[in-house]
Amino acid sequence: MLIYVDRRKTGRFEESDYDPWEREFLHMHNAVTPDWVHENQEKVVACFTFFDINELIDSNPNTGSIYVHSASEPHNEEQIIDRKRLNNWIDFFRLEKHHFHASGHASGTEIRRIIEAINPKELIPIRTEQPELFERMHDNVKMPVLEEF
Repeated sequence: MLIYVDRRKTGRFEESDYDPWEREFLHMHNAVTPDWVHENQEKVVACFTFFDINELIDSNPNTGSIYVHSASEPHNEEQIIDRKRLNNWIDFFRLEKHHFHASGHASGTEIRRIIEAINPKELIPIRTEQPELFERMHDNVKMPVLEEF
């Protein structure tokens, strides 16, 4: 895992460019700059949010580099504009774009299919508001117990 050090105020990676809590990370053995990412990009998977996409300017990916977009489809006009802006950057750098996204929410039918495919010996429902519904889908459901500390 690498720590990406982005350019700030002066653009020269000076300690004074960063908040005091960030400064300890600047000189760690795994801290890297955009230039390092560019020079080693065949070995790096960089994770930028939509708000970090301007880092492409400094890291300057090679033409044909792969960009994986993992977010839901736009839900409003502002998100549509943001997506167009993102696509313009991807086109500018001539990146190969792939879109993969899973919201983490499955329907009851999808959960049933997953349970049938995995066929677990024991099923413990977690992160659900209705754990009792799992008893209809499997013979050996163990309900989680919330313990007081």
